[in-house]
Amino acid sequence: MAEVLRVDHEAGYACRLTRIDEGFLITAHNPDVRIWILSEWLHRTREAADACFETVKGLHAALRVIKAGLPADALLQKAQALSNSHNQLCDRLGDYPRVGPEVEALRDELGACPGNAVLRGI
Repeated sequence: MAEVLRVDHEAGYACRLTRIDEGFLITAHNPDVRIWILSEWLHRTREAADACFETVKGLHAALRVIKAGLPADALLQKAQALSNSHNQLCDRLGDYPRVGPEVEALRDELGACPGNAVLRGI
């Protein structure tokens, strides 16, 4: 059973945190950067998943500003700080994100999951 816990979306970007039997799945969609960064992460704990969600949001915010040709130093520093905090939390909890084809397949299994209409493409 899947339960959408958090959704963040703006024009051209969406991120979702979903509780599934395997843990907490963070899925991001941004057609402009899909080839540059991962799009799915799976954590065992909600705490690590929330930190991952915030990190993904921060990175995508910086990338949107860069794409617009605007200065992004402050947003890049914030994204780096979020990433560092997420990594430290993963170390403390021993909950490192699973990634790869098996995690991408979990996203595909959520085809009828509530929230997909908002997140076109996820």
